[in-house]
Amino acid sequence: MTRPVTRIRVGYISYASAFTMVQIPKQYQQAPIWTLIGQLGLMLGIAISTFLLPRYLMTGGGISNYGVQPQTVAFYTTGFILAASGALASSYLLQGNTHHNSRLVSRSLIVLSVLYILVLISTYPYQLSPALNYIHQAISSTLYFYMTGLGTYLTYNMPRTYLNRGLRYLLLSTLVIAMLTYFGIVSLLFLNELMTGIFFGTIIVRYLRLIEK
Repeated sequence: MTRPVTRIRVGYISYASAFTMVQIPKQYQQAPIWTLIGQLGLMLGIAISTFLLPRYLMTGGGISNYGVQPQTVAFYTTGFILAASGALASSYLLQGNTHHNSRLVSRSLIVLSVLYILVLISTYPYQLSPALNYIHQAISSTLYFYMTGLGTYLTYNMPRTYLNRGLRYLLLSTLVIAMLTYFGIVSLLFLNELMTGIFFGTIIVRYLRLIEK
C-alpha cells in the first residue's frame, strides 16, 4: 500500500489558480511590511522631488505641486502608487486576522488606498480650472482629516507609552498648523502635509505590528 505524499513548504503560502502558482516568502506575508514599504516609497518620492525643486518647501505651496512639474511628476506618481498599493496589500493580508480590530483596520486601509489614488488622479488637472482645483483641494483635505482621525483613533488602542502618546500629540498638532495656514497666519502647508504623513505612517505601521503579534 502506497502512502500519500505530504508536501510541506516551510515559510511559504501558495495561491493556486488554473494557470499559476505564486509563492510568497513568509516575511512578506505580514501587513506591516507592505504598509511600511508604501509609506517609505511615498516619503522617498517626496524627498527626491524636494531635492529637485526645493522652492516649494517654504513658499506656501503643497506637495501637489510636484505632481504637475515635469522634473518631479514621475517621483510624485510613484510615491502615491506605492502608498496606495502598500495599504491595499496590508488590508488583504489582515483578512483572517483574529484581532478584534483587524476588520475595521482592514477596511480603513482600503479607504486610505482609494484616497491616495483619488488625490493622485485629481492632481494632474487641478491647475486647468477653478472647479478642478476645488475638487483636488476637497479630496486632499479629506485625506488629511482621514489620516489625522484614523491615526488618533489607533493611538488610543495602543499601549499607553510615552512614544505612542507623543505620536498622538504630534499628529494632532498638525491641526493647529493647518488652521494657521488656512487663515494665512503662516505658510506651512508643505511642511504640515509632510509632518502628517510621517506621524501617521509611523502610527499605522506600529499598530499593524501590534495586532499581528
